[in-house]
Amino acid sequence: MKHRDMSDETRIQFRRSEIAEKDPVYTTASIIYAAFISQGLVNEDNQKEMMKKSVGQAIDLALVTDMMVATAGDRGSTF
Repeated sequence: MKHRDMSDETRIQFRRSEIAEKDPVYTTASIIYAAFISQGLVNEDNQKEMMKKSVGQAIDLALVTDMMVATAGDRGSTF
């Protein structure tokens, strides 16, 4: 995956050898969003903003995970 920039739109480009599914990011985003709701942080005024925040955090988690897995692979580490 490529590094995430801080622009309004982020695109993740996977290497051709990777099998990439969007579903884990969607699932993670919905879990994060549900946590915001359960904490009372979402209301009608900020609903879209909080959805975007949830998706952004899910993407960040995916990118960090990818970097850590790649780093572990480079070191020959196993889980």
